[in-house]
Amino acid sequence: MKRCELYGFAESDLSVLAQRLEHALQVTFQERDSLYRGIYYLWEEDERGLRLQQNLDAEEGVPMEPDYPHLKSLLWLSADQQFEILKSKLIATGLGPVLINANDSM
Repeated sequence: MKRCELYGFAESDLSVLAQRLEHALQVTFQERDSLYRGIYYLWEEDERGLRLQQNLDAEEGVPMEPDYPHLKSLLWLSADQQFEILKSKLIATGLGPVLINANDSM
């Protein structure tokens, strides 16, 4: 079963946040660009993944998570067997992640 959680961060500079997360989580993000998300960062390996992006719909100019406009960056964490390890490392970063949403999927 895959676990997915969405976290928000007050940090608005994605490149700075990506570097800090790379160091703390021992991953390497790839920078990407899309019309919908704008610039975002992606890491995928086996059944694990992280996606870091602004809390802003690039086309509409409104927060993607409207209940959390004070959180400027969003991080999706998805994994199966190693979810708790990644989550523990994320919480230990000291970057102040705020849990927005969590779910399990088959």
